[in-house]
Formats: sequence, structure tokens, C-alpha cells
Amino acid sequence: MPSSSSPAGGARGAEAGGFRSRLVWLVLFRTVAASLSLVITVARLLLQPLQEPTRADTLSLAVIIAAYVSTVVVGPVS
Repeated sequence: MPSSSSPAGGARGAEAGGFRSRLVWLVLFRTVAASLSLVITVARLLLQPLQEPTRADTLSLAVIIAAYVSTVVVGPVS
């Protein structure tokens, strides 16, 4: 049974650290992308003349908000 101080254990630890670092960057990227998408969509809706939001507008906001919530709430937990 290899110990954690053996070369194989050290390599596995370094690999896990690299994987965790990539996950952090992925969550950060998803948070920024979802935030920008949400801001741009809301700004586009607010800059239009006053009218009822279309079904496509409502659907796009729902998808972006769902992605944002899943990124912000579930992302840091995993």
C-alpha cells in the first residue's frame, strides 16, 4: 500500500490540486458569463419601447437565470 509521501501519492495530490484549480476557474468563468448574459438581456429589454415581453424574452431570461442560479448556488458546493 503506497503512502502519501511516495512519488505516486505526491503526483496524485498534485493532479487533484490542478483539477481543483481548473474547477475554480470554470465556476468563475461560468459566473461571469451568466452575469454578462443576464445584464445584457435585461438592458436590451429595458431599452426597448414599453411593451409586453415576448415569449422568447421570457424564455431567454428563464434560461439565463437558471444557469446563473445553478452556477452560484451549486458551483461552490461541489
